Amino acid sequence: MSLPSARPLPVKVAALTAGAALALVTAFAGTSSAATGAEVTPLTDACSIAGTGDPHTCAQAVTWAKNHITTTYHAEYYNACDHIVGLAYGFPHSGSVTAIAHWRAIPGSFKHAGDRSVPAGGLAFFSTSSSGHVMISIGSGEFVSNDIHGNGTYTKTTIGEIESKWGASYLGWAQPWFQYNH
Repeated sequence: MSLPSARPLPVKVAALTAGAALALVTAFAGTSSAATGAEVTPLTDACSIAGTGDPHTCAQAVTWAKNHITTTYHAEYYNACDHIVGLAYGFPHSGSVTAIAHWRAIPGSFKHAGDRSVPAGGLAFFSTSSSGHVMISIGSGEFVSNDIHGNGTYTKTTIGEIESKWGASYLGWAQPWFQYNH
């Protein structure tokens, strides 16, 4: 019995950044396009810490966010969205001075501009009249965000609520990449 010859992958791995190459290898792990004859597409719509060096996984960050939901005022949550997502991923802070600075610092291979299908653990970014906004997805179109239901609170919300209540423009979502460790 002869095995089918392997076909080259439709992506030039040498041209990818180290983080993107790791994500690509992870997406292809355990899959053989040569054996099935099917083209394999990298999984880019799931939250992943591949290539980020984050201390917490996406699932751990979601658990952290859910466990910190509060409707009472907490001074450390007021006007601190970017700081909060850093905490969820195990950092003492995000490393960026604002949410919009965080979005701009994230390499393009980690961003999904305009994509509203944010996986659990993904970070949703907005442009506002001030410093921007970021919140964490907990899945199924739900997010946890600070200040939307009162200053210093940390509650469930949606992309649409942030847009309509604050007049924010949705930028897209990103894998949990932080300036703190890059």
